[in-house]
Amino acid sequence: MNPLFFIDPWGLCAERGAFGEMGQVFLGYGDAAVGFDKGIWQLGAHPIESINGIEYVIMHPGQTWNALKTDYSEGGMVEVEK
Repeated sequence: MNPLFFIDPWGLCAERGAFGEMGQVFLGYGDAAVGFDKGIWQLGAHPIESINGIEYVIMHPGQTWNALKTDYSEGGMVEVEK
């Protein structure tokens, strides 16, 4: 194999070429939009739980910071639900 064409040494990109990468970008946008919509739906469907969660984040900034720091230090967002 020609090392000049080996642009993904760890095999992280499933699709090769510019169109495959653009498709992955738009899939990411779609995932973000769906996640945002689910969050807004959760906020409206369960307002008491949402208020309790926001209150917990405000009252425990250290734990919130550690959770965010751990999440991003692992290489990205960790999905809780699937």
